[in-house]
Amino acid sequence: MIYLATLFLLLHAGHVSGDPFVKAGVCPLPVQPPLPNGISRCNYDEDCDDIKKCCPTFIGRRCLLPDPLRVICPDSSIADLTCEERSDCLNADVCINGVCCPELPPITIPPTTPLPPLPKPGFCPPLTVPAGWEAKDKDLCAVDIDCPSARKCCLTLLGNRCLLPIA
Repeated sequence: MIYLATLFLLLHAGHVSGDPFVKAGVCPLPVQPPLPNGISRCNYDEDCDDIKKCCPTFIGRRCLLPDPLRVICPDSSIADLTCEERSDCLNADVCINGVCCPELPPITIPPTTPLPPLPKPGFCPPLTVPAGWEAKDKDLCAVDIDCPSARKCCLTLLGNRCLLPIA
């Protein structure tokens, strides 16, 4: 009798002294929520042979092989239920790739201000205004990017124009 009590304590010491051992892998998803009166055949992974895990099923916990294709939700949580549409999921979960996952808030990207255009290489020719001459204000460009190829937007006596730069 003492032998059986000692054996029982040795086999279940992990449950008394610390957390149960969790085997590698993830349980397959149950096809539907568990029944309230389901009968479990295991309580912990260590109750199962080899690499099998103690997994929830709709009729209670059973020893099953881990599912290598088990899906992880976009928020990095592991899905708990399969689905075909949102109404198959509980709470506020949504159906994503056949599993129920928490709904993520929409991602909002703040508007960015465009960077100012970079000036093209080179310099505009110097402007010399003759005495008594008044420069016109009829611009054909505002910045270098308004000009084709290597031309730059330069101030002339007629307003801004696209000119070839000087080195």
